[in-house]
Amino acid sequence: MNKYIVFHSTSLVFKSEKIIKDRNIDYKIIPTPKIYDQVYCGVCICIDEGNYNRVKKLLNDNYIEHYTG
Repeated sequence: MNKYIVFHSTSLVFKSEKIIKDRNIDYKIIPTPKIYDQVYCGVCICIDEGNYNRVKKLLNDNYIEHYTG
């Protein structure tokens, strides 16, 4: 199952992408699903559920504001 990590700005998506990519974690940048149509940007990061806790910790450790659902 895939997990989505959404952000308030595209710059945070690309900052997060670098962190995730540098650790060789598989991910995709995709359009943000309609269920997240509040104040988030139009793209998000999609990861495998098995990497969810690791990625969430990486983003928290780097003070990157995000929403996971």
